[in-house]
Amino acid sequence: MKKKAVITGANGFVGSNLTKLLSAEGFDVLSLVRSGSDFSLLPADANIFFWKTATDEMLMKAVDGYEILIHCAALTKARTRDEFRKVNIDLTYDFVKIFNATESMTQFIFLSSQAAAGPALSYNHTKSEDDICSPISMYGKSKLLAEHLVQERVKKSWTVIRAVSVYGEGDKDFLQFFRMIKKHVSFGIGKKEQFINLIYIDDLCRFVLKTIQNPKAERQIFFASDGKKYSLKEFGKLVEKTIPTFTFPILISPKLLYSIAFFKEVFVRKTFPTLNREKVKEMQCEYWLVSNNKAKEMLGFEVESDINDNLKKTYSWYKENKWIK
Repeated sequence: MKKKAVITGANGFVGSNLTKLLSAEGFDVLSLVRSGSDFSLLPADANIFFWKTATDEMLMKAVDGYEILIHCAALTKARTRDEFRKVNIDLTYDFVKIFNATESMTQFIFLSSQAAAGPALSYNHTKSEDDICSPISMYGKSKLLAEHLVQERVKKSWTVIRAVSVYGEGDKDFLQFFRMIKKHVSFGIGKKEQFINLIYIDDLCRFVLKTIQNPKAERQIFFASDGKKYSLKEFGKLVEKTIPTFTFPILISPKLLYSIAFFKEVFVRKTFPTLNREKVKEMQCEYWLVSNNKAKEMLGFEVESDINDNLKKTYSWYKENKWIK
């Protein structure tokens, strides 16, 4: 019998790729998409349910009979705390209620973020799941509150996955990085080097797969990372090699970057800009680093893909879909 999974935010970067992987693995996948949203990243044969509110009776009927609820829907950038609260906290609560009320459902998987935990103390003292969380942005704080909600309110099995920076086909955040480097520009913030963890989208989807109906994942929080540390300068060089091109390095002071972000927030009205003041807070941190030892030991998760191959596939996808000229 097929395993049956519901994915919220299935039209997004992570949700659409997760829909493809689980479908390929033989799952019966129901893709939940908010009415009026762009669903072009989803495959043509996806089983899509368009919803308006999470309390809709028709939505409750649609998810009946499904076993796993994977909550990917989230807001990553917004002008106010209230906007983050409505999507990242209140919507999570609504889906927790649906999960608890649906007899067939047995596992709630919440896609959280490294931002909920906050940055590490140093290069060698990476963040672990047992460390005290110290989010520095409104986004991170909203995701941490949503994590607490899941832990306190879900009446059956739950799993929280804190993904580090995710790149790959369909991602719009790293797209800006690729575009900038193609224009021969790479920049750093201040004089100190910054370090990050990464995970390729296919590896993140495989990570989620490893937690599904896995007793070892029950009521657990995991960091999802490829386990490697990258300096921003090193990552930029890898993207240069992928394109291939060359860049002129530019150092930007935190104050100037903050001013640019403020300018964008004021004058970019159609959509809230990716570069905003909350993002600058995160960008100034030196060590966005976590340990993935818990996932290795409890789930047997290992990343076998190569970042150079992953970047080539990502760049090819951007070009084929005309996101990059």
